[in-house]
Amino acid sequence: MTEHSPLPWALAGMTGIYCGDSRGSKVASTNEGHTFPHNLPFEEVAANAALIVRSVNLLPEALAALEEIQRVTFPNSKAARIARAVLQKARQP
Repeated sequence: MTEHSPLPWALAGMTGIYCGDSRGSKVASTNEGHTFPHNLPFEEVAANAALIVRSVNLLPEALAALEEIQRVTFPNSKAARIARAVLQKARQP
């Protein structure tokens, strides 16, 4: 599986999403004219871009927390089952 662009990702111009490589390469854009719906208000488009950036940057820490929950709880506990299910989904291509 190919690795994603380096973290952290950042917003530029409210709708451009750039990665943390040495060039600050553009990863995606939620601006009109791209693959997103053309009928969304600009505020919603900007909020979508911000959500993508926050989610991508948070993912490694969230997965590490779930792995720790799985490690320190009883294997059949509700917390361990939920952690296992989410980790399984996160590891799918």
